Amino acid sequence: MSLTAAEIARPSPRQPASGADRRVAIIDVGSNSVRLVVFEGLVRAPLSIFNEKVLAQMGRGLRESGRLNPEGRKRALSAIDRFVALSASLGAGLPEIVATAAVRDAEDGADFVTTIESRTGHAVRLLRGREEAHLSALGVAAAIPDANGIMGDLGGGSLELMLIDKGKPGEGLTLPLGTLMLAGVVRGRASDIVTSALGQHEWIWKQTEGRTFYAVGGAWRSFARLDMTRKNYPLHIVHHYRMGASETIKLAEAIAGLSEKSVQGLQGIDKGRADTMPLAALVLGRVMQLSGASSVVFSANGVREGVVHDRLPPRARNGDPLLEAITRMVNRAGRGATVGEELKRWTDPLFADEKPDDARMRATACLLSDIAWSVHPDYRTAEAVTSILHAPFVGIDHPGRAFVALVVGIRYGDEEAPDRIEQARSLLDEPAQDRAERLGRALRLGHTFCGGAAGVLPATRLTLGNDTMKFSVPKRHAVLLGEKVEKRFESLAKAYGKKPDLSLEG
Repeated sequence: MSLTAAEIARPSPRQPASGADRRVAIIDVGSNSVRLVVFEGLVRAPLSIFNEKVLAQMGRGLRESGRLNPEGRKRALSAIDRFVALSASLGAGLPEIVATAAVRDAEDGADFVTTIESRTGHAVRLLRGREEAHLSALGVAAAIPDANGIMGDLGGGSLELMLIDKGKPGEGLTLPLGTLMLAGVVRGRASDIVTSALGQHEWIWKQTEGRTFYAVGGAWRSFARLDMTRKNYPLHIVHHYRMGASETIKLAEAIAGLSEKSVQGLQGIDKGRADTMPLAALVLGRVMQLSGASSVVFSANGVREGVVHDRLPPRARNGDPLLEAITRMVNRAGRGATVGEELKRWTDPLFADEKPDDARMRATACLLSDIAWSVHPDYRTAEAVTSILHAPFVGIDHPGRAFVALVVGIRYGDEEAPDRIEQARSLLDEPAQDRAERLGRALRLGHTFCGGAAGVLPATRLTLGNDTMKFSVPKRHAVLLGEKVEKRFESLAKAYGKKPDLSLEG
């Protein structure tokens, strides 16, 4: 039995019918795939609670025929029907449906849009090229607020490019260089087409020298996974994975010269992209050469996240995506953010000269310092480190993620899960490891002293002297002191090269 449009739009009783907590669904009808993403709500850096794609490849053959691939069109419509029903079941009501390059460029694109609208009872937002580029750049900026360089979103039908200055999208353009548009072109000819198309826009490359290229799109994420696999990289998260320009160009040139059969034998490559992977590598290599970018950062965010970010009130867009998401998470599933916020203020005197981003990572670690409270004590360290390394956080790079994981692992006891601790350490330089060691031991002391209870730590003080570290405790809290607290205070003081000074006051 099929659902009517009214039934599809009716909110699920499991979710609020309105407000920021109402789930938000986006159906992205692309040239290569159709994807549904359901987000937890219209909030800063929302968690994705459902994500599914169907590889429809509607754009295959579009360059030659001018029309959508008939079989791909059928698969896309079937996927859209399923996704609309799932959206309703998940409490998101009617999803926002956006269509990109293949539908935009095809002779029968308008007819396809009409078909979708008649089947779903909901309008389709057909994105213009620059609009698609803008939303992709917004998606990148939503996850990387300080993004500074140029964003490139490679799909099956087109390549969108847009400058980003401190998280603000600027000028951009769209080019018919999608992997499906280039498929079937003789390899040498494809190289000429890409080089010529990119080379006609010197105005944009003049502004990218020495900056960062932010790569968006499934094909380029596969490129990143391949590099991670060949390096035996310790963290298998593509978002915010960084590669230097020279190594990117070298790997791109190697992949661009491979046959489809050879690509299929590479670990880390999505088998469904094996035939277009050399083309994606070709485009990436040319972009890196022309842009003069110093590095490439791969982003899991793109158009879909940009659509959600664009719907936020202006004030909400300026929030910190990492801290706001973590605060929501610990308030929902943990014992609340209050103690974490108290720990941040309590440890301020120990990190008086830190840089703003270091303070941000310290705040993150403090908020997550109780993340494994419900886990069996024997597994808390391993669970905490693994959860932080693998969590779907944005607004944090890989070294930052490793720093927070190491801090919280030390807070729970680094001797309990040495392999997990070493995984985090391997992503950090020595100064960051030392900093993590000190903060981890401070959080271990803080949690031991207060037992996770709010309102206790603010009555105490940690201060650094020339030779000593002083822990000042009011006499009314003297009963909370004990052998374990004293040992953990000694351990913290030792990490700073200081003598411990435990003082009762008042």
